[in-house]
Amino acid sequence: MKFLTCKERMEKIRKIKDEAKKPIECKSCGMEISRTAKTCPYCGELASGEKVAQAGKAMIFFGLGFIGVIGLVAFGLIIFAIIFGNV
Repeated sequence: MKFLTCKERMEKIRKIKDEAKKPIECKSCGMEISRTAKTCPYCGELASGEKVAQAGKAMIFFGLGFIGVIGLVAFGLIIFAIIFGNV
């Protein structure tokens, strides 16, 4: 195992930081985008290569969750009415 000098370590850190700042190429349109970008500002594709249909998936999950909560409340009200009778 080779031990690095302080100067060598600093140079290695600088190279890593420089590499992290370099843009990446969008897989869909080929434009350069930031490494931290979640979607391409030019074509809207996700940086991972998937389409932006993820927003639709989020809405579906939100809708199903909302329907589930309403169902649980309705179920609770029915059980309450059965146990305590109609008030």
